[in-house]
Amino acid sequence: MVKPGQPLQDADDCETSGETIALVQILELGHRQIEAGQVQLAASVIARLRETAILMHFGGAV
Repeated sequence: MVKPGQPLQDADDCETSGETIALVQILELGHRQIEAGQVQLAASVIARLRETAILMHFGGAV
């Protein structure tokens, strides 16, 4: 129970709460991006990055 004049949270609790809120916001953004179709399969992205790296290494156009 909080006594009069006592802070509701100490500095460590406040920092932890802020970190938790930030993580929840990141998760929420991810869900919105998935729903909007703004995501790609990791395998597709990796394949494209590898292809780009090979083309750049051998002087090909990207």
